[in-house]
Amino acid sequence: MYGNLSIELIDGSTLDYSQDFAHGLPHVSLSATVYDRLLIPTAFFALIQSGFGQKFPWVVLVTGKGYPDINTREILSLFATKLPVSVLVDYDPDGANIFKVYALQLPHACWAGMHCTMVRIGKWGLDLDIMTEFSVRDRKLALQLIENWKNSVFRRRRMAKMLYRGKKAELEMITQFRAMLVDYIQHIILDSMISQS
Repeated sequence: MYGNLSIELIDGSTLDYSQDFAHGLPHVSLSATVYDRLLIPTAFFALIQSGFGQKFPWVVLVTGKGYPDINTREILSLFATKLPVSVLVDYDPDGANIFKVYALQLPHACWAGMHCTMVRIGKWGLDLDIMTEFSVRDRKLALQLIENWKNSVFRRRRMAKMLYRGKKAELEMITQFRAMLVDYIQHIILDSMISQS
């Protein structure tokens, strides 16, 4: 976790995530003070190293390192009552499934991962030629997600487009260009602010 955030633990000690992002998440029996916005990225360290905290001091970064553990989901559920949550994931069925795991506990979370329009227009370095093909497992997972999201036209359509393309991309594709990554995250933050208002 990194950002303008401190957590007071039951024993009275404080974890200050604006100074040191090496702290893990504490157990959830705590009182928390959270500021303004929350974003969950997979390109966590690249964002910190890019000076993201200075450019977006109101955003707190949390990484679940792939599929989130129980502590990560629990602490985010405490924050989500006060803050919008954007989940930034890879453009693949596992990224969509990671979002699904978060959305079970955070029903108002915004799926802010990469999507097919970025590939179509070649935005942020996404190009079909450098994307990898879906595996058999990817196709099965995509079909399961489409089936599970019967009540969400938006999520089903987004997953179906991904399945139709049959290509996937990891966020690391754009993390190699730090300025591009910060621009991408800024775009996501602005989009989520507009959609949440």
